[in-house]
Amino acid sequence: MSSNNSTDILSRQIMLFVMDMIDEGNRKHLEEMGFRPEHISKLIELRTREIGHLSSRRANMFEIRVNNQVLNICLQDIEIQRQIDDCILAGAPNDFLYRFFGLSSRECSIRRLSLEVEAKNDKRVPDNEKEAEIIVNHYRSALGERNDEDFDAQDYLNLYQTISKSYKRISLKVIWRAVHRYQGESWVPTESHRNKTGVMV
Repeated sequence: MSSNNSTDILSRQIMLFVMDMIDEGNRKHLEEMGFRPEHISKLIELRTREIGHLSSRRANMFEIRVNNQVLNICLQDIEIQRQIDDCILAGAPNDFLYRFFGLSSRECSIRRLSLEVEAKNDKRVPDNEKEAEIIVNHYRSALGERNDEDFDAQDYLNLYQTISKSYKRISLKVIWRAVHRYQGESWVPTESHRNKTGVMV
């Protein structure tokens, strides 16, 4: 399909949308699109055949451009939402999802429900010290010269994917708890942490 044909089809679709707005009396929306009040009045008077003629003219009245700034924001949001889903599917606990994505416990529950993830029976901590040591060693290797606070959600996902190749019963919850313990934090969020975040697994 040529670019001219594509533009003509798109122009006709936009024109149909414009006429729908006119039928609904939505003049404000049309003005926001750039139509002047006098033009809207003229469009109201058009017959069906005249509308088709107007939308198929070689001189296109519509300027169709991509707002790349808005598109970038939309694509970034999609990536974040996909990352959240990946974390939940990997067994991320509520405090993990709060820290990296700001999700409340209610939002976590809704997301798990939509993904059909049941987290109640997941194990929460490593089975033994050897498993905890393996997790910590992988974590230290992945962390490298960075600080602990620089290790983000994607880093944890990558860590989970690496460890889960050898340990099938591992989850982000177990990894998160083991790393917290290594960093000197409690296995389970303390009372002060729960008050701070408002979430608790």
